[in-house]
Amino acid sequence: MTCIIAFVSQKGGVGKSTLSRALAREATIEGLRTKIADLDIQQSTTVDWHRRRLQFNIQPLISTSKNFKNNLTKS
Repeated sequence: MTCIIAFVSQKGGVGKSTLSRALAREATIEGLRTKIADLDIQQSTTVDWHRRRLQFNIQPLISTSKNFKNNLTKS
């Protein structure tokens, strides 16, 4: 079953990114697959995750290169 949850507010600094990351983390711990779409202009969730991937050498599951099918990995 697919479930889409959105945290939406025009005002900045109300905790949208924080809530999104916290909910995704808890859902992942419970064994659910999660995806976060960061549509904020600042892209703080995306930037933070990119920094962590670099710091801990975590490879993305999906690559957006031209050889898309060849870059899919099983998780």
